[in-house]
Amino acid sequence: FTYSHLNAGKKRALYEMRSFNLEPVLKSLEKKHGIAIDRQQFYSFLNKGAHDDIIEEGILMTNSYIWQTKENKTNRVEFELKVNYGDDMQIMNYSYQVSLKVDGKTRAIYFDNVTDKNAIVSRIVQHIGVEIPTEHHKETTATNKTISRECLARQKEMEKNIKDMLDKYTNTLSPADKKKFIEELITHLLKEE
Repeated sequence: FTYSHLNAGKKRALYEMRSFNLEPVLKSLEKKHGIAIDRQQFYSFLNKGAHDDIIEEGILMTNSYIWQTKENKTNRVEFELKVNYGDDMQIMNYSYQVSLKVDGKTRAIYFDNVTDKNAIVSRIVQHIGVEIPTEHHKETTATNKTISRECLARQKEMEKNIKDMLDKYTNTLSPADKKKFIEELITHLLKEE
């Protein structure tokens, strides 16, 4: 994981690495490429929170803060999140790059610029092309299904009540008045559309 940000410092870099939801990205890579990614060392680093495990590179405006496994692995996932600044020194956008390396060679690479920091994970997953439903997505889907069932039940109950009221009213009318009422009702309903 590389976090590039001008003069952020290791403490800020660790915070950004901890707060970035990398799991959907890793699951999407696993599903797309039929692989298993070992996250144990990375999550152990995050839990331990040792700033000494972060390497700082760059001078002045190009600081990068890097965590990498201590083992020399030829199969690896490399992730970089970079904060880009405009001429006015305001955040312009965020760049990401996700590289999947197998036997030391790049098997896949995904990169782009995103203006909304909160949209980075969903953009990467979309870019990889394999969406993994999150717990929030599953909960939202279940809630929407429940709401849909409740709305349908209420709609059917309302339709039944309206039909009962119409039947009760039309039963009090003479055949000529009933015919006139039905014609007026149809005209009214067609106007609403």
